[in-house]
Amino acid sequence: MVKQEQQTSIVRLFPITGRSHQLRVHLLALGHPIVGDEFYAHEEAMKFSERLELHAAELCFYHPETEKLQSIFVPCDFHQVSEPLVVQHFDPAPDLPDYKTLPRS
Repeated sequence: MVKQEQQTSIVRLFPITGRSHQLRVHLLALGHPIVGDEFYAHEEAMKFSERLELHAAELCFYHPETEKLQSIFVPCDFHQVSEPLVVQHFDPAPDLPDYKTLPRS
């Protein structure tokens, strides 16, 4: 969790695959649907926004030729101060990791 507010929280999620609705389904299963999600949010969560408040603020990938980390931050229109909150919670390795050695959850 990046920041907890009175009735909502800002979270940073790290999807491993690009499955359709993956983040939305998992957060619903945890009892924390995404605000404004017309498919998965309960009525109370829908009251906070008329639109889905899910934003890919930061895209990170390892460049295929250099294997060095590339990171792009896109400002979030519905939460203007999210960048400093989000960035302080993640410090990726500058080089491509060996994915076979990463721990499995």
